[in-house]
Amino acid sequence: MIFSSKIKKVQIKSQRSYDEIQTATFIGKYIIYNRAEGLRLNYGFNISNNFGADVLAEYTDKNNLHSDFSYAFDRTNLHKGYRLIYHSDLNIFAPVAFSIRKLVPQKWFDLGGKTFMNYHGNLRCVNYKTFTGDRMANSTIENSVNGSGFYDHGLKLGIIKALKLHFWSGIGWSSLSEKSKGFAVNVDTPTQTTDGAFITNLESA
Repeated sequence: MIFSSKIKKVQIKSQRSYDEIQTATFIGKYIIYNRAEGLRLNYGFNISNNFGADVLAEYTDKNNLHSDFSYAFDRTNLHKGYRLIYHSDLNIFAPVAFSIRKLVPQKWFDLGGKTFMNYHGNLRCVNYKTFTGDRMANSTIENSVNGSGFYDHGLKLGIIKALKLHFWSGIGWSSLSEKSKGFAVNVDTPTQTTDGAFITNLESA
């Protein structure tokens, strides 16, 4: 069954980030061509601490914007990172979202599962978009260890540099109001929520 509707909306996006650069490590000093000229100084940065916040707010209204729906929502993603040692990072992710009035299914907040090329901040032990809702809170903590650390400490295997270990744990919560759920009647739209807090144990990948 296909429905056609129009949504005229006002959308505001905001982003803030902060990086604390602890050291600048010399990367290269030699070039195979024009050796006499050498190579300009090229530094790499070891970021010890960082913080990021992404905020998306969206509003639409039948009366003011002549839309087919009336709703408003806010979705905020927070991220805090720490450099524990040179080859190890600790990251905390905390996305939060909520809506005002009943929200159409296309705008529901999905969570759960790892996405292609982006595993961070997700509940990895469940499938992609397992849970949904018009209110959501989620938090994961991840510790990654770069294989180069093992190489530098004596495990001289070439392949070890390409490896990265991840240890993570997370908690998620989602809820779907009866008004928003009414949009899914006679439409093949998943409506599963976490039914309370969904907690994952410490795991590795």
